[in-house]
Amino acid sequence: MPDPRDPRGVRRALVAVLALTACAVLAGATSLLAVSEWIADAPPHILGHEARG
Repeated sequence: MPDPRDPRGVRRALVAVLALTACAVLAGATSLLAVSEWIADAPPHILGHEARG
């Protein structure tokens, strides 16, 4: 069941944010916008651990 709440304001673990940022940079992201787009477009198996909360 999808979460109907607004995703803004959701707190994430710092380690998860840094790890996803590092993955995006290693994949070629060169700006904050590119990093956020990479994370938004990442396949579910990459985000699987964080999605479980």
